[in-house]
Amino acid sequence: MDIEKLKIEAEQGNARSQCNLAARYATGFGVKQSHAKAFELYKKSAKQGFLGGFYGLGVCYANGEGTKQDYCKAIEWWVKAAEQGHIDAQVELGQSYDKGIGVKQDFEKAVMWNKKAAEQGDPEAQFNLGNFYENGDGVDKDLDKAVYWYKKSAKQRNACGQYSLACCYSDGVGVEKCEVTAVGLFIKSAKQGDTDAQINLAIRYERGEGGLEQDHGKAAEWYIKAAEQGSAEAQYFLACKYEFGEGVRKNKKRALMWMQKSAEQGDEDAIKHLKESCNT
Repeated sequence: MDIEKLKIEAEQGNARSQCNLAARYATGFGVKQSHAKAFELYKKSAKQGFLGGFYGLGVCYANGEGTKQDYCKAIEWWVKAAEQGHIDAQVELGQSYDKGIGVKQDFEKAVMWNKKAAEQGDPEAQFNLGNFYENGDGVDKDLDKAVYWYKKSAKQRNACGQYSLACCYSDGVGVEKCEVTAVGLFIKSAKQGDTDAQINLAIRYERGEGGLEQDHGKAAEWYIKAAEQGSAEAQYFLACKYEFGEGVRKNKKRALMWMQKSAEQGDEDAIKHLKESCNT
């Protein structure tokens, strides 16, 4: 919708337009970013009982955007929205109870809210629910149900769902083991930027597993993608690539740089490697 028309409708009291305009101000999409204006518009929308307004206020309070950070108030607004079926609010509540942020940690409630959102088709909630079933947090451990929800999430191209389902196929957890299927899912997840998937794919290129031909160059490419996103594990592996010239041109300076980055994040292998280097 045209921004000027949106502003007019919001000024006229249209709750949906107030909420949509608030989202524009929150992100700076089409307008100069202003968290203060976003907060005020979400309040006006919420005052009229619009669920998006409830959810938006919760986000503002959670992040301290346009108002003082208050996670308890964030929970209050998310509950108002979630109880009436707002999917994003249900997911936020699920995460809050899972991590114990703003509320006492409660895996059963985390499962409850994620299940409500998952049953409405939210791919993030479906992944979360699969994770709960796989680990037995808040529910009895059930690998069949874990795979069921991972599949639903992965089908919607959720990178985390794809990665977790790939691991299930790789390890034979809840499904018949199939490394080729696992690799296919790792590729889909890796292309979306999941660092764990990128590392697993790199390892398989190194070893020539899962129907892939051994290719140290491609392994290095995936390590680079994960390392540049800040993965300490990938940074360590990439440093080794540069140190020994596997898949990349041997480069001691780059090897040291990535090893130091990894060590700074606490990677034990990188720390050990640097200490041994100093002693030689």
